[in-house]
Amino acid sequence: MFLFFRRKSALPLLTLTLFAIVEAHAAAIVGKVSNPDGAAISGAQVTIRRGNPEDSWTAMTAEDGSYTLPALPTGTYTILVQKSGYEDLTEEGLTIRDDGETIQRDFRLQPAAAETVVRGVEEINPNIFYVKLDTNEILRDLNRRGADAQFLREFRSDENYFGAQYGQPLRSVEWAKPRTTLGPWHGSFYEAHQNSALNARSFFTVGKLRPWRRNEYGGAAGGPLRSERLAFDFAWSQTRDNGYINGNALVPLAEERIPRAADPATNALIARLLKAFPDELPNLPDVSLRQLNTNAIRDIRSTALSTRFDFRPNDSHQLVLEQRFLDSTEEPFEFVVGQNPVTFLQPQSLHFTYTHPFSPQTLLRLSHNFDRLSVFLDATEAYKNLLAPLGRTVVPEVSFGHELTRLGPGPSYPRRRV
Repeated sequence: MFLFFRRKSALPLLTLTLFAIVEAHAAAIVGKVSNPDGAAISGAQVTIRRGNPEDSWTAMTAEDGSYTLPALPTGTYTILVQKSGYEDLTEEGLTIRDDGETIQRDFRLQPAAAETVVRGVEEINPNIFYVKLDTNEILRDLNRRGADAQFLREFRSDENYFGAQYGQPLRSVEWAKPRTTLGPWHGSFYEAHQNSALNARSFFTVGKLRPWRRNEYGGAAGGPLRSERLAFDFAWSQTRDNGYINGNALVPLAEERIPRAADPATNALIARLLKAFPDELPNLPDVSLRQLNTNAIRDIRSTALSTRFDFRPNDSHQLVLEQRFLDSTEEPFEFVVGQNPVTFLQPQSLHFTYTHPFSPQTLLRLSHNFDRLSVFLDATEAYKNLLAPLGRTVVPEVSFGHELTRLGPGPSYPRRRV
């Protein structure tokens, strides 16, 4: 359709009319951006583009994670969602028709790989492990059953905890449930020992299996301080896990371990950085030219304790107070100096519940629950002091691409989270 006008004054009117038509029929995209737990992410950048990079539109998410991309012309688009600390998310092949529709697109971003810390806590074989320290998962565990996350003494009905240890999360939990009766005093004690004496050598392990051991011990005691009125429970447990961990690293070849710079100061610096690698030479050439299978010491010390009081001044009033605490420290293995951070982990909780039955049909229950998780991750002393003989207090983050294992635990340490 062609329109012709003789008068120039009609052109502005024509332009405004066509713009209004495009706005009335153009499509819009709305949605929300959240993290893996469903919590809103504010300040995320949502970009949609069609063809050339210049032909793009951008919106930022609000406090509730919502965004709006209005008045988009027809075409096939690619959406890119970005937020610092999260992996980029891309959706391709989104088709928009010129019919004024509103398209809903919600996105969940995953934490960036740099935010993940490797921590060996559980192993099928003590020399093979791939377990990650996820503080959000620790918080979820606190919400399920308090801070005594490392040891399961027994399947206790008063803790309302039967399946979560084996992958079946609880749907509800009463923080502190008064017991129907206060039994006599009772107690228990346990000790467990594991070591590498009878472990088999894994497929990739070169040489003999180095020694490793784990000791776990603890006890619990409880009973009435005043018959049918006041009861007390106490539990304490400790674990010590130390010995050699087996794994792989990419290390320099023999001819690559001699600095060749013309400047003596540069040579001295390179020589100290090379000290971060083990003295052993690569021993798995079939896997990679610089692949070394080696061993390094790791030490984990954990102490957990809990106390509980059940108080009934009379049959109508019931008070329960429960406290739990865990202190865990890991001195990590280091095939290459600075490879993993030192970990200090301290979850603690305090739960209080008051119960008063008004009638067989009416019950009042008031609860106060406090949970606190403190995590501190820091570079090891061996890494911090790597350049100390040269009078340098700061060790640079050194990356060799894919040829050698990187020096340093990453740019985000030290890190403290509470």
